[in-house]
Amino acid sequence: MKLTIFAASGGIGRQALEQAVAAGHDVTAVVRNPQNLPPARARIVTADLGSADPAALQSAVDGADAVLSGLGPRSKAEVGVVARGTQAIVEAMRAPGVRRIAEQDVIFEKKYHNSFDKRTPQEAPLL
Repeated sequence: MKLTIFAASGGIGRQALEQAVAAGHDVTAVVRNPQNLPPARARIVTADLGSADPAALQSAVDGADAVLSGLGPRSKAEVGVVARGTQAIVEAMRAPGVRRIAEQDVIFEKKYHNSFDKRTPQEAPLL
């Protein structure tokens, strides 16, 4: 399976990356700082998801069977990164027609970010 893993150098993303590579998947790892990524058999794409342009992410998701996101804030100063980053990821997925995304829970975002989208999945579908 061809997978794109966002925030692949963080705790959750790193675990997903290691497991995907060990299972023999074709992996693209998207990270803010490639120096923080452990050696892995993966294509590396550098992107800051806090201010990502969806067009810049399209090459990372093009041809992927699924996208995994380990994106999450590390502090209160980064609140909002999940909402902005996920929106950019989903928009990037639309052009090449990638339809599967799995992401971590965003409880921290809901608790601290006042503008969190409260619409139901039916009112605001991702894809």
